[in-house]
Amino acid sequence: MKKYLLWLFGMTMMLTACNQNNPEQNAKVDDYSYLIESLMRFDDNGEITGYMIGDNLNEADPLDISVPVENYDEAIRVFRSLLPMDVTLKQEGTSLIWAMTDSLGNDEGELILEEGSTEDSIAVMRFKGRPRIDKAPARIAPNLSNGVKCTFIPESAWPENAGAAEEILNEQYYLGAVVKKEKDEGFGSGWFVVIAPWTPQECGLMVKIEQDSYYYNDIPKKKCSSANTLHRVYRELHKGSNYHDIFEVIGQQEEVNWPITLNGSYLSKTTKGSAYILVNLENNSEKYYNPDAGRYIDKAPARMPAASDKMRMIYCYCFKPNGDKIKFW
Repeated sequence: MKKYLLWLFGMTMMLTACNQNNPEQNAKVDDYSYLIESLMRFDDNGEITGYMIGDNLNEADPLDISVPVENYDEAIRVFRSLLPMDVTLKQEGTSLIWAMTDSLGNDEGELILEEGSTEDSIAVMRFKGRPRIDKAPARIAPNLSNGVKCTFIPESAWPENAGAAEEILNEQYYLGAVVKKEKDEGFGSGWFVVIAPWTPQECGLMVKIEQDSYYYNDIPKKKCSSANTLHRVYRELHKGSNYHDIFEVIGQQEEVNWPITLNGSYLSKTTKGSAYILVNLENNSEKYYNPDAGRYIDKAPARMPAASDKMRMIYCYCFKPNGDKIKFW
C-alpha cells in the first residue's frame, strides 16, 4: 500500500509538472496586457516611450490618448486593430464590448467602444470594471488600471504639426523607403524598410527582417516586439499591393537582405502562459514556443524539438514627428 501511495504521489507530481510546462493548459494571453501593448510602449523603468495609435494631447495625463478619425466606422477599424485576432465582441446598439479575461480565465472587466456624446468626441473607448493585473506592464506601471482612456476626435480638431519633421517624413519615410538606422534605440540598427508611413491615426512602422535564423538561446530577445506589432506587420505587408511593391523596392537594394519568403515564425515578447507567441508573416498564424520544455507547440498540438526548426527575428521601429526631429521607439 505504501509503495502504491508513493507511486501515485510520483505520478501526480509528474503530471503536474507536465501541465505546468504545457502552454495548451494555460495558452491564454492576458487581455489587458495585450491591449496595453497595442496602445503604448514602455522602457524598463515603466516610462511611456511612445503611443501606437494617435497621441497624447493632454500633458497632465499621459494615459489620455486622442485619435483623429473621420467617422465612427473608422473608429471601429482602429479599435478592432488593437485586439487579438480571434476575439469575439458583443454588440449593444452601436457599441462594441470586449469581455476581457486574464491568462487563467478570470474576469478583467470590459472594454467598450461607444459613440461620443459631444461635438468633440466621435467615439470613446473606456473600461468598465477595474482589471486585475498581475504582470508587466502593470507591474511597472500599476496606475494603468485606473486611468487609460482613448477618445476618437474629429480630424478637424487634430492640431497641425507643420514643421521640419513632417517634411523629413514625407521625403524619407514614405511607404517602401529604405532607411539606414545608424543608432540602435532598442530594436537594432542597420537597413530598415518603411512598411507603414506615419499618420495621425497610427504611428509609422519600419522593419528589418533577418535572413538568418536562431536557436532560442541565441536570439536577441530584448529586441523582440509584441505579438500585436507583428500582426500589424503582417497587415501592412499584405495591404493592397504592398507586398509586391515593397519586395520590388528591396530587390533593387543590395543593403536589404530580406528572406525571399515570409513563410516563417517570428518570435515576439508576448506570452501565452509559459509559452512565447511566434507570428507567421505570410499567413498571420500563431505558434507557441515553451523555452522550459524546449518545444514548439502548435494548436494541433503537434510537437517537435526546437533544434529542428530554428526561429527568425524581425526588428520593428515605430516612429512619428516630434518637433523638428523624428522620434523612434
